Order: sequence, then C-alpha cells, then structure tokens
Amino acid sequence: MVQSLIQLPRGIKLKAGLVLVLCLLTIAFSIFAASLGHLSIDEIVYHLMTRSLYTAGSLDVLNGYRDFPSVGFVFPTTLVYDGRLVSQYPVFHSVLAMPFYAVAGYRGLFLLNAVAFCSVVWLCYLTAQRIFSNRSLSLSACLIFILATFAWDYAQAAWPHSLSTLFVAAAVFLALLAAQSPGTSRAIQFAAAAGLVAGIGIGVRIDVMFVLPALILPLLFARPVRLWPAIACGLGVLPGLAVLAMVNHAKFGVASPFSYGARPAGSGGDPLAYLPIALLGLGAAAVTWLATRPRGQAMLGKNRWMTAGVLGLGAGALLFVPEVTALVSKLAGGFYQLIVDFRGRDPGIVEVGLTRGPGGGMVYFGALKKSLLQSLPYLVVLAIPIGALIRDPRHRLAIAMLFLVPAGYIGFYSYSAWHGGMSLNLRYFVPVLPFTSILTAYALHALAKKAAGGAFGYRLGIGLSALLVAAVMVLAPFFTLPIARAETVLLTLPLVLSFIVFVATAGSMFARLKLGAVIAQSALAGLLIALTWSGIIAFTYDVPRAWAKRAIVVEGSAKVSPLIARRSLIIVERLTHFTSLYARGDITIAEPMRDDFASFRALVVFHFRARRAVYAWFSEEKWDELKKRGLLRSITATQLTEVAGHAFFRLRPKPPRIGVLKKASAPKR
Repeated sequence: MVQSLIQLPRGIKLKAGLVLVLCLLTIAFSIFAASLGHLSIDEIVYHLMTRSLYTAGSLDVLNGYRDFPSVGFVFPTTLVYDGRLVSQYPVFHSVLAMPFYAVAGYRGLFLLNAVAFCSVVWLCYLTAQRIFSNRSLSLSACLIFILATFAWDYAQAAWPHSLSTLFVAAAVFLALLAAQSPGTSRAIQFAAAAGLVAGIGIGVRIDVMFVLPALILPLLFARPVRLWPAIACGLGVLPGLAVLAMVNHAKFGVASPFSYGARPAGSGGDPLAYLPIALLGLGAAAVTWLATRPRGQAMLGKNRWMTAGVLGLGAGALLFVPEVTALVSKLAGGFYQLIVDFRGRDPGIVEVGLTRGPGGGMVYFGALKKSLLQSLPYLVVLAIPIGALIRDPRHRLAIAMLFLVPAGYIGFYSYSAWHGGMSLNLRYFVPVLPFTSILTAYALHALAKKAAGGAFGYRLGIGLSALLVAAVMVLAPFFTLPIARAETVLLTLPLVLSFIVFVATAGSMFARLKLGAVIAQSALAGLLIALTWSGIIAFTYDVPRAWAKRAIVVEGSAKVSPLIARRSLIIVERLTHFTSLYARGDITIAEPMRDDFASFRALVVFHFRARRAVYAWFSEEKWDELKKRGLLRSITATQLTEVAGHAFFRLRPKPPRIGVLKKASAPKR
C-alpha cells in the first residue's frame, strides 16, 4: 500500500497523506484530549447501558433504581418495566462498545466513535472510487467529510451517531457491489451482506432503517430488474431484527425491533406515527418504477401531454383531501425548518434546555443551533449531480443510490420536524454526510472541468477562503457575539452564501462555451468559500462549545470526587454537573425533582440505614424550600464546597433524633 501511495501523482499523494494524518489525529484526540463529560441525558444512558452490560451482564440501567425504586433515578429516555429500569435505546451499541469500555472505561465510547469515523472515511473513499474511478475525486470526498461537515464533532462523543453512520456506509457500499456485480450469484451474496449489516445497524440506532430504500430500490430499478438480490437484501435484514425484537421483549415486553417501549400512540416513539410518510415514499417509488419501465416509457412517449394532464389533475385533486393536505403541509414545514432555517419553527414549542433568540434562533447552552444549509451552505451544488441523473447514464444508478440515503433521513425527520434536541447541528443527519460529501466532490470536479481546469476559480476561492479564515480568527470572536448579532452571522449569512453559490452553479450548468466557463470559475470559487465556511463553523463554533459543555461536567465531578466516600448517594438539583462520577462505578446519583421530592426523604433515610454516605447539591432557594416543606427534619447538613454557585453538602442523621426516624425500606416493586 505504501509503495502504491508513493507512485501516485504528487497532488493525490498529498491528499492521501492529509486524510491519513487527520484520521490518526482523530483517534489520538479521543485517547488523549477528548472532554469526557456527558453532553446530554442520551450519553448518560448509553454510558450506563454499556457499564451495566459489561460489569453485570444486565440489560437494566443500573444507576441505583434496583436498590431503591424512585422516580429520581428515571431518566426521560428510560422506562420502568416489571420493576426494572431499562433504556429505550437498542442494545447493540453497548455490545459493540464493551471491548472499548473494558480497555478505557467511558473514554472507550469516544474511542469507538473515533474508530468508526475513520472507518467511514475509508468507506467514503471506496464508494466514490467504485463509482467514479477517480482517486482525486474520492480523496476530495474524504477531505470534505472530515473538514467541511460536522461529522467530526460526533467522532468525539459517546452517543452512537458515528457508529450508526459506519453501518449505513458499509451497507450502501455492499449494496453498490451487488448492483454492479454482473453475476446473479455474486450479487445475491453482496445484497444479503448489505441487508445483514443494515439489520445489525438498526440495533445500534433504529434510524439506520432509513437506509433500506437505498439498498433495495437500485436493484429493483435496474434493467433488467434484479429481483433475487433485492429479496436477498430484504432477507438479510431479518436476523438482526429478530435478535433485536427478542431483546426488546426481554427489556420492556414489546416484541418489535422498531420499538422504544410502550409509548403513546402518535408520539415520536411510536413506529406507526411514521406510517403516512412511509406510504407516501412507497407510492412515489411505485409510480417512478412504472414510469421508468420500457412499457411505461413507451406509453409516456406516445401520450406525453395526456399523461401529464392526468397526473396534474390527480395531484390537484389529492390536495383537496384534508389528510393529504395536512401531510404535505407538515412535511414542507419540517423540511423548511431542518434544511433551510430553524427560525421558522413555532416559538411556542417548549423543549428541554432550549431558549429562543430575539430573531427566533434556537439556543442551547448559549449557542445557536443551525439547519443543514446553515451548517453546510455548499450543499446547493448538489444540483450538478441531480442533473447528472438525467445526462450521465453510466453513473445514474450509483448517483441515485447516493441521493436515496439523504432522501430517506430527510423525509422521515422532516415529517416529525424533530432535530435531535441538545446539539448545535443536526445529529440525526450525520449518516447522510458521507454521501453528500461524495456528491459535493463530484460537483467540485465537474465545475473544475467545466471551467477548463478551474485554475483561476481555485486561486480566487483559496484566496478569499484564506481571508475568511483570517477574519474569523482575528475580527469575529464568535464566543463573545451576543445572540442577536450571532443570528445574523451564523444563520442569515450562510443562507446568503448558499443562494449566491446556487445561482452561480445553475448559471454554469445552463450557460455555454466561454460564458459557461467564466460562470463555472465563479461557482468554483464560491464552492470553496462555502466549504471553508462550513469547516470554520464546525471546528471553531460547534466543537469548542460541545467540548466546553462537557468540561463543565468533568470539572464539577472532579471538584467533589475527592470529598465523596465510596458507595455514596448524591442528590442533585440538576443531574448534568456530576455525571462524570459514574466513571467511578460506586456512585449513585438521584434527581428527586422528577417527582417533586416525593421520594426524597425515604431515599435519604434508606441510604442512612444502609450506612452509605449521602451528599446533596442544591441552590439556596431550593434548600430553603426543602426546609419549609419539612423534608430536612432530623437531618443535618455540612457544606463541603461550592459548585456552579450551588452548595455541596454532606447529609447526616441528627444523633439525638436518629431513634425516631422511621426505618425506610425500598418500595415494593
């Protein structure tokens, strides 16, 4: 491999070397420099799931609930079933994380994602190379994925988005091999493997199921139809789903691989809630398939205007059906929010940790969340590969496969208009980024070719990008901008940039000869600036903010850890400041505000009787409230330190009154 790398032309060797170095740095960062706090409740649950499975072989979330069943131990993403606390999330992530956890503890979850990220980079190269046979383009796709998307942010995290992306990328690559295999037997093998990988991936994150259309539809749209490989792909999914269904039945009594447990009908955790959008996608696929068959094409060719009229009248008639109108409206509204601008989201929607800026921007931990185009304004150049679907029969099937992955994720999440909560970008869209990166690299090389090499466009784009980097580093300190001004910089400016790049790209596609070349030079320069902008925002805004948020948890935990005895209970007003203590393995943390302190006193007395140390962390106002409610009678508190403006206490029973304290026991399950 080293010899083949040396024999590459200098520019390609440079790209390959840079990709390799960036991947090694990614893994090194996760080992030596990652901030190991929990960014969200999700990461806490994934941590505890893995710890419980590794240390006790249990599917329960072992966080203290088993000893004393209290709502204070029940997180929003867990549920109680048969007296046990279990996670709503699939368990395959924890199974795959166990070797990493055995070596590095909680850091192992970060290392797993870093390794998965680098594996996705490799699959990004292999997929692009398999389609376009162009090493420069394939390496460009890898660099775009690493440096100009927000994927790296999730390579340094505990939640499983990088790992699920690996399963999506691997399944698509295997499906591509199946689609390109001339022999049926070989195609069946690759297709079955693609289905198997996808089925296991659904056990990592359920939304991996959105890749299934990208695996099966290209086989059904092939000429002739490759029915047996498509069936093999579908059957390949079943083993993973069967195991996941059995695990879910053991966890929460629901024998469905797509379930998050017993959830209200129509909620985000109810699989049937997505049935309308699934039926819409299935209907669109069926109509398109019929229209692209030889008989369908012949009929369309003979009756083009009549067919167009019938389809137009049919679509218009459907819009008078209230259910269809509601579906289209819901889908369009969600699409606008997730893809274009979150400021169009209803300000009346209340979410945990969310505030709204003066212009409607969504603010988490003091930073603005961005839509897909606000994070990646260069995606408008995907108009070029969309055009190639019509003009490039050689790559049509493969390019369609690359588009089907984003279409699946964007369609389903637009329908629910759910954006992933506490993150500064769209974490649910991480699996689409390898494919948008390949398509963007295709557009980049197509623009360079249209611009007769693109030398001027490259120079102009690189020069302006360098000025942009200098301006950001010197003149625009994002961390000190007030939200009102940051909304203009981070939410409005990228949309303006995106519009300019789109106009230039469209002009380069339709203009001819010299004018087309000139416009292509401009579009190329604009694309490079947009790529640079995306990288700047990802690495100087998103990553540092997430790192800092995690660091708060690490610092709070590190401050109190030396003061805490083994096998202790900590009662907190907010869970997020101390969860790094879970890494000790002997700490129980409760958040009794979840039941308005109904179980507070019984929980404290239970641990007193078990001869365990008890600590508490509350604001002065909350402490006074507990006193007024009589919940601290017979309890004495000694302040040990202060964390984030709240006092950290050691609680003890008052010796004179310990005899009159009722003996507490765990509630019956």
